[in-house]
Amino acid sequence: MSDIVWNSANGSVERDESSVPWTQRLAAVALILLILYSTHSFQFLFAETVEAGLTEESTARSSPVYMGLFFIQFSMFGLLLFFHILRNGITVPLIIAGTLIVYLCGSVLWSLNPRHSLFPTFLLSYLVMAAYTASIFYPPRQLLRLYFHVCIFILISSFIVFFVNPEIAGKARFDGGWFTEIEFSGVMSSKNYAGAVFASAAILALNGRRIGISSLTLRFLVFASSTVAIALSNSATAVVMLFAIGGISIMLRGRRPGYGVFLRGFLLCLIGLIGLVPFLSAGSVLQFLGRDASFTGRVGLWQHGISAISDHPILGHGYKAFFETGRYSPVWELWEKSEYFFPRNFHNSAVEIIVALGLVGTVVFFAVAIKAASVVRNQSMSMDTRVAMGLVISIFFISSMMEFSMFHHNYIATFVLFYCLFASMWKYNEQ
Repeated sequence: MSDIVWNSANGSVERDESSVPWTQRLAAVALILLILYSTHSFQFLFAETVEAGLTEESTARSSPVYMGLFFIQFSMFGLLLFFHILRNGITVPLIIAGTLIVYLCGSVLWSLNPRHSLFPTFLLSYLVMAAYTASIFYPPRQLLRLYFHVCIFILISSFIVFFVNPEIAGKARFDGGWFTEIEFSGVMSSKNYAGAVFASAAILALNGRRIGISSLTLRFLVFASSTVAIALSNSATAVVMLFAIGGISIMLRGRRPGYGVFLRGFLLCLIGLIGLVPFLSAGSVLQFLGRDASFTGRVGLWQHGISAISDHPILGHGYKAFFETGRYSPVWELWEKSEYFFPRNFHNSAVEIIVALGLVGTVVFFAVAIKAASVVRNQSMSMDTRVAMGLVISIFFISSMMEFSMFHHNYIATFVLFYCLFASMWKYNEQ
């Protein structure tokens, strides 16, 4: 059990809110819903395809069942947050969370299209609130176990759907794949979400003992199944996650002196690479992975994003405003130059955020990321928990170099980032 209540006078622990039975049960249900929603799992049951400029997108906003489940999830976290504030008042981490939410919501005011920015910004702000609340009522070790089990459920469901109806679980890849001609996404809406979930399952299986998963058979089956799923997804990013973080996991076996410092350095390097990748060349490596030297069109995409910074350098275009499809939207010029696909994001956190939220937002992002990485230095957590938490967030740091931004609304990486931010501030006193 973990004590997790902030004492504003000295930063110590006074009460253990996670020991109140109904709060942890409610938090568990809310987190399961959040993980399923933010990995876009089973969205095909509710979604419809709508036109968005030159592209089509799948959305479930028109489904009363889907939105009703979201409202239930939102209400659960809201109730837990209200309970926490009643018992503890205003805490320093709550002030930080509130400031971030006010800033994100305020960005709607300078958006090129406030109406287009409003709903995604609300979802992004909600993830900040949910991450803060979860860090209080569901400590890191319990969260990692829950996330692992939900990933297993998604993995099993994905293979079942693949065998029952392959058209739902994958789509044809435009230039072929490694083993099949499809991109396996399972019950998720794209291989980008799927790759992160499959990699999470594999890495947590490798490190299962750190979070109290002792069954070697379970861990082996999950790791093997996740590896197969990654291969079928044809996601080069997921392969990099598996090999890079899997290698780090093996290196961190045992309790060698200084490996906490090593993990912290590894995370800081990944954060730096998020900003550097758009300027790097890795043609030979990509060809080895069966990809072209332009990162499947990402180089041109990043160059266009970088050139767009000068239009609104300080505050940005507004969250998601660059990609709205009105007649005068800047996205049309980007789509005219696109070689492979019509993107709806810049496939890199640094580029995405500086275009959307400007230099101010970029500074906020890197400050949040660096502080979140310091969760591995929180001495009130066991070393095993810190290592496992560091390995999981590193999955999403790598993903955010090439796929979705870590300030992406309704995305599991955003939740993990902010959860680690707040978890780095609490004293958990793990036993």
